[in-house]
Amino acid sequence: MKYFKKLVGENIYLSPMNVEDAEKYVEWFCDFRVTDGVGRSARDDGN
Repeated sequence: MKYFKKLVGENIYLSPMNVEDAEKYVEWFCDFRVTDGVGRSARDDGN
């Protein structure tokens, strides 16, 4: 897996997403603890 570092910190770096990241991205996207507060969540009742 090849990554292109774009933003580097002491304990983390951010890079562009690629197709190899898709499985992990979907796992995070389906986790309410990750998505809570980001737009509308699956637990939002619409009010």
